[in-house]
Amino acid sequence: MQARRFSARALWGLASWALPLAVVFLITPQLLHALGPERFGVLMIILVTPLIAAQLDFGIASSSVRRLAAALVVGRVDVGRTLTTLAAALGLIGLALGTAVWLAASSISAGLGFDKVLGTLPGIDLVHACAVWIALSVATLLPGIVARASQALVWITAVQTMSTVLLWLGALLIVRADRSLTDIVALGVGLGVVFAIVTALAMRRRVDWSGPLRFDYQLLAANRSFSVGMFGSQIASTLVYQGDRILILAVGSPAIAGAYALCVNVANKTLAAVVAMTSFVFPHAAALYVNGGHAEIEELSHALNRAVTIVVVPLLVPGWVLAEPFLALWLGKFSTIELTTAFRVLWLAFAIPAFAVPIGNILAASGHSALAARFSWLTALVVLGSIVLLVPRYGLIGAAIAMLLGMSTSFLFRLAAQRTLRLHAAQGFRRFWLGVGCGVFAQAALLVSSDGIAGWPGLLLVGGGAWAIFYLVRVIFGLLSPEEKQLLKRLAAIQERARKL
Repeated sequence: MQARRFSARALWGLASWALPLAVVFLITPQLLHALGPERFGVLMIILVTPLIAAQLDFGIASSSVRRLAAALVVGRVDVGRTLTTLAAALGLIGLALGTAVWLAASSISAGLGFDKVLGTLPGIDLVHACAVWIALSVATLLPGIVARASQALVWITAVQTMSTVLLWLGALLIVRADRSLTDIVALGVGLGVVFAIVTALAMRRRVDWSGPLRFDYQLLAANRSFSVGMFGSQIASTLVYQGDRILILAVGSPAIAGAYALCVNVANKTLAAVVAMTSFVFPHAAALYVNGGHAEIEELSHALNRAVTIVVVPLLVPGWVLAEPFLALWLGKFSTIELTTAFRVLWLAFAIPAFAVPIGNILAASGHSALAARFSWLTALVVLGSIVLLVPRYGLIGAAIAMLLGMSTSFLFRLAAQRTLRLHAAQGFRRFWLGVGCGVFAQAALLVSSDGIAGWPGLLLVGGGAWAIFYLVRVIFGLLSPEEKQLLKRLAAIQERARKL
């Protein structure tokens, strides 16, 4: 039963990743050709605005998900004290951040080179629009927090998918209409507000609406140490995953930052898939800890480790080998040897931390935030320091190497987190890794024997074949994980019911 629940939740997480990936994949080259490398680089910077804003909440979102998940196990969340306090705190933080960015708009535009690419006044106007986006992104976090704590995976999937699809499609239409980048920010602001309102309405039954409204500072102070640790991790992660391209723009150029962002937007999809697949883990593990379910936590950890492996590993070799024909078909004249090399390095770099995502969620659910904060800052210092040293000399490839060096610290974090949580090694893991090795060997043999690739059909055939053979070899030799066996049983049952009908 545990494997079945895990599989269903993981599949819903993957669903929230797949459709936006397809839309971004189709629209990115069109935006690049329409805007050119410089303006495309600016667009890639401003599109991370809500992602950055969501991390600047002083750890309130993470601590609130943990608190609300525990409360929802036994009942509903009260609006009078809990939600009113959280809404007021997030609103004030959003207002303060937005005001600070608005007042510094001229300096930010000049520092990031917006004024050189767009002009002085348009650059300032763009930063002003981003300031509004930051303020409202933080102020409207609460409905999403309640949804995460409720483990409303279907709803979260739908909202994330629709928001991303509409933003990127709208951006393409705005660019084709020869409108300013500020209009894209305005679209993002509108979508954020609308989906926050819709989510609040969808989660209304999870809330107890009785009782007087009041602000209680003690509610925020109760989890102060946990919030501080989570906020430290969030700031470091923001510097690594969003601030990297801003720093590259500052020490390099908008063109380098745009090319880097383009590579990252595809290369990080293995990590994004794992994050989406394990999005249920934090609130679920928090509820388990409330009930003292250490054995269930350990079982969950082992299942997650196996799942991440069978999602990430079969993508590594095909992605590395097929990078050159893929980029040539996708980007046309913008594909270069330098871009291909950087993409390959980033493909490996973003696969490494994927294996630390599950244990990171479980660690946070347990209430330990200091360890994650320390390792997050170690990663940030390595990445940002390496960018400053390598980008001026080696350009785009230097940026990719900087990310690879930083991501390698996740190996140490995973070991330290497992020791902190006192999790034992899974039984039968050697047999599982033997199957993984057989699958990778079969992939390599297929890719080496393939002739030159011409066109998308050939690329899809070779890439899909390499991906499929990883699983096929393991099926033949009976080396599947328990979760895969459970999935095959469910598929067989569905097929049998369809046959009888």
